[in-house]
Amino acid sequence: MTVEDMKRECSKFVEWVNNVMISHQGSTIDELRVRFYLDKDSQRYIDKWIEIAMRKQVKKLELDFPSLLHRPSNAYYPFPRECFPGIEFLTSLCLVNVGVSDEAMEFVLSNCPMLETLHLKNSPLLIHPKVSCSSLRLKHLNISHSESIQTIEISAPNLVSFEYHKLRKVPFHIWYAPKLTELDYSNWLDFNIAYLVSQLYNYLPQ
Repeated sequence: MTVEDMKRECSKFVEWVNNVMISHQGSTIDELRVRFYLDKDSQRYIDKWIEIAMRKQVKKLELDFPSLLHRPSNAYYPFPRECFPGIEFLTSLCLVNVGVSDEAMEFVLSNCPMLETLHLKNSPLLIHPKVSCSSLRLKHLNISHSESIQTIEISAPNLVSFEYHKLRKVPFHIWYAPKLTELDYSNWLDFNIAYLVSQLYNYLPQ
């Protein structure tokens, strides 16, 4: 498939989703999944889909925008930092191949009090993600293949599981997570069990 072919397919897909979202007659949307080869060029359309879904109190939102070619970080669709009406009903958010900045992640955590599951994969804009909110319901956190990350900080009273996968190790700090019972951690190129234990030592019961 040529680049021009892909652009035509993207245009047809965007038009189809636009028609579906605009013609939806229900008062609520339980779940919205969008998976296609989209990027920043389709931002205004994707923003509109999210806005419509939020207005209809969507509970589960999944966006996955892969690419057949190398994509620079500034070409990823940037997840919005905008308080759409209804955002507070979101319980699960999965963003794959989406540009989620530290600020966007913080915005989501601050404005989605019902959020229980957050999955971020291949987000090149994440540098120092922080999960910190005393009233947060978040139970499941998965951050993977976001190679720009330098540190991770977590303070989540209801967090049960944390998954982190990256090519190289990165310092992470679990300041407060009394309910954490599942930890899935891997860094393929330089995994070291002693390093992992040292990262966890200060947070384990003495």
